[in-house]
Amino acid sequence: MAAAAVNGFGLAKLPCFIGDTQSGLVRLDVELPPSDWGIWVLNHVELRTTARVRACKEHLISVLENQRDLISGKLSTYSSN
Repeated sequence: MAAAAVNGFGLAKLPCFIGDTQSGLVRLDVELPPSDWGIWVLNHVELRTTARVRACKEHLISVLENQRDLISGKLSTYSSN
């Protein structure tokens, strides 16, 4: 969708961390309801307590927390100004 919008094929509702990093796109001042999408990490119930699965889960949480503003759209990595 991002590539289509960059090439003039219309508008696209994109996650901020994708749209903000595309130099050919700009945010529109349109009031949209916030997305209620979540992030799911699935694993087998028997692996849930293994050290490697816990370590991976903790790492993912840390990365996502550190990128919260970019993911939520409060921080833009690209500026057209």
